[in-house]
Amino acid sequence: MKLIVGLGNPGAEYAATRHNAGFWICDNIAKKLGLEFSKRKFEAAFATGRSDGETVVLLKPATYMNVAGRSVGAACSFYGAQAGDLLVLHDDVDLEPGRIKFKQGGGDGGHKGIRSVMDVLGDPEFFRLRLGVGRPADARVDTADFVLAKVPDSEIALFRDASEKAADAALFFLKEGLTATQNRFHGL
Repeated sequence: MKLIVGLGNPGAEYAATRHNAGFWICDNIAKKLGLEFSKRKFEAAFATGRSDGETVVLLKPATYMNVAGRSVGAACSFYGAQAGDLLVLHDDVDLEPGRIKFKQGGGDGGHKGIRSVMDVLGDPEFFRLRLGVGRPADARVDTADFVLAKVPDSEIALFRDASEKAADAALFFLKEGLTATQNRFHGL
């Protein structure tokens, strides 16, 4: 069993913001697997299915980002999932817009959703798929304001393509593991 969690903020006002990159990727994974988020469980939108013979649980916490760990912890507890069974999808301001990177473990990089998951699980060794959203061009713009602002029309196609590519990478990861996924998808 693999638990895939897309991080984002609930509500229409956040749907088109960079901080919801995890939700975008999770939606694309669901689409590729023919799943719908038709259930509510663990304070989240929830879907379950199979990929290459393995049970896959998709979760989009309906909590705000800074308490997303509550939802993730409840799902992990229910399924008996360990950190190695968990893939968290999220935005990353330290990557160029549209780039993806995988890693396992490490710090939170200032990401409050990742910090919340780490705090609740007590184990930072879960897998992460990071979608680059970049930093504001103007250094006077607060990073939090930047990731919570609506993506401009000029960048929508970039993020649509990147979130589809990230979904393909996540499905590849389920089958082939971290090293093969890093070799194939890093830098794209």
